[in-house]
Amino acid sequence: MSQDTFYTIDEVAKLLRVSKLKVYDMVKKRELPFFRVGRQIRIDSTDISRFKVKKLLMGVPVLVIRLSRQYRGIYVQRGNPLRIQNSNDLAREDICYYARNPGPGSISASTDLEAALQVANGAADASIGIESCAFKANVDFIPLTEELHDLVVLRTPQNLKLIGEVADIIRSEPFRKELSVIGGYDLTESGRVVYEAI
Repeated sequence: MSQDTFYTIDEVAKLLRVSKLKVYDMVKKRELPFFRVGRQIRIDSTDISRFKVKKLLMGVPVLVIRLSRQYRGIYVQRGNPLRIQNSNDLAREDICYYARNPGPGSISASTDLEAALQVANGAADASIGIESCAFKANVDFIPLTEELHDLVVLRTPQNLKLIGEVADIIRSEPFRKELSVIGGYDLTESGRVVYEAI
C-alpha cells in the first residue's frame, strides 16, 4: 500500500494553485472531503487526486463504475481505554498519536498496517488508517471518512462490450468473496454506474 499524505488548507491551495479561501469554499460545499485533527482541517491526497480527475474529465465521454467503499478512521486500543471519540481527541496531551506524516510530537508510520500494529502493541494510543488494517491488527476502529474506489472507463462504441463485462465481474460473487476476505470493504454499490458523461 502506498503511503497516504494528508494536507493542510495552505498546502492544498498551493497544489491546486488557488487561494486558501477557494479551498475553504470547496470544503464547505463538500467538493473536497476532509477531517479534523484538533482544530486543523486535513485533506487526503486521494481526495485531491479525485477532484483533479473530475475537473480533467469534464467534457470527456466516460463512465464511472463503483468498485467499493472503505472507511478511514482512528485506530485505538481494544476497549478504547482513553475514550477517543473523534479526530479532535488526537490533539489531547494525554494521547500518543502515531502519525503517517511526521509532525511535531508524533512518531512516524509508513503503512496503515504498521500504524495499526503500533497501537495494538501499545507503542501509541491512536493512529489513522483504513478499517481493514484494524481487523488485521485486532484494534478498535472509529470511522472518520469514507473512501470511494471507482473505475473510470472511456465510453466509446468499441468499449461498450468491455464495460458490460467489467461491470459483470465487479458484481460477481467471486469478486465480492475476494474483497470480503480482505475485510473492511463495503460492496453494496459495487458495479453501479455513479457518473456518466456523454
